[in-house]
Amino acid sequence: MAKIDPNWLLSAMHGRADKKSGVYLRRNFKTGAVYAVQRDPERASHSTPNQVKARERFRLISKGSTEFVRQGREAAEASSPSPLGNAFLKVQAEFNAQSETTFLRSYVMKHYAAIADEGRMTVTVGDFVFSYEQ
Repeated sequence: MAKIDPNWLLSAMHGRADKKSGVYLRRNFKTGAVYAVQRDPERASHSTPNQVKARERFRLISKGSTEFVRQGREAAEASSPSPLGNAFLKVQAEFNAQSETTFLRSYVMKHYAAIADEGRMTVTVGDFVFSYEQ
């Protein structure tokens, strides 16, 4: 950001200067200094292709892990035992024994989830494999 020395009117502003231009003003209220930066209005997305790919990968793993936890909890609460319910109870017991991760979904994402193919992820617990497709 460039430090500017504006007139009294601009020194009171901060934020976007104009809807059409990409000029943003920021005022340091302690020192009174005003900074300006101009962003490129032509660039619609500020994400690189690698960032977009990582975001899509995280979204897929997050949704799949959430689905595993939801379906596993329902299967574990059912009257008849199922492989999904048993796998969920095993993961839940491991989760309860540790103190590193706060949320069960995050624990599943970190320790059990993996991308199998493009648009498909798996959660593998022992011999049981839970598959989720987007």
